[in-house]
Amino acid sequence: MDSSKTWGAKLDPYSRMQMEDGLPDEGVEVTVRVTDKRAAAKQLEQAGLKVHGQVGDIIVGHVNSSDLQQIAELDCVQEVQLSRPLYGESSGDSEKER
Repeated sequence: MDSSKTWGAKLDPYSRMQMEDGLPDEGVEVTVRVTDKRAAAKQLEQAGLKVHGQVGDIIVGHVNSSDLQQIAELDCVQEVQLSRPLYGESSGDSEKER
């Protein structure tokens, strides 16, 4: 992937849909693919990502919705994926459906 892409192009299609629907105020969990394994975590933390862990070129963490664009704009970021809910938020009826 080309690091010169616009920040929105670094989001996967599902993440772009989530952005259009609006992100929660408390932020989201993200998976970030980076180019510079050694320096990327520090750059991401300075941009607002709370890093939970890193394996190779993949960094996982939590970001406030307001910091997402700043993180995606970093040159070391190749791709960003937002967490996806496993089940829709609804009343207790979902327990019966399983």
